[in-house]
Amino acid sequence: MKSITDYKKDATLNKQLRYPEGIMSRRDWLKMMQVKGWEAEERTRRNLAAEEKLSEWLRREKMQVPFGNINYPPTKFYLEEKARLEAGIYKTEYALKNGNSIFDITKTEYDHFKALQLEDDILSEKMEITHKIEAGTATNEEVNAYMQEDFAHFQKYCPD
Repeated sequence: MKSITDYKKDATLNKQLRYPEGIMSRRDWLKMMQVKGWEAEERTRRNLAAEEKLSEWLRREKMQVPFGNINYPPTKFYLEEKARLEAGIYKTEYALKNGNSIFDITKTEYDHFKALQLEDDILSEKMEITHKIEAGTATNEEVNAYMQEDFAHFQKYCPD
């Protein structure tokens, strides 16, 4: 049974949008970008809008906060927010990058793109050992490890 987050993820990825390549789902577009050689990038940037909003709130609240007891909840909250502003507020952005071209994407799209890359890497790794065995260039250790893995998979799904 699927969870609510899985349904939300599917709804996001199956949504039809207009891209430079045409109208397609986000899932299809991400697969196409992976085939074209694009890379997903996660970067952290300073959130200037949130910092401005917080500094404005701190300015307004400055005269209303009692400063006698630092453990008093409104005072404690005010001091925590002030420390958070001094440390800086950051946000995570996700993008697809290829040379100088960049497309901003959502976290759901980023996670799906990374899953596609992982799936592709696993497939290419499996195909690599079979090609080595066929070519006769695989070492005995590689062949034995592959056979053990294949046997374990067979035992798991075909117990008889």
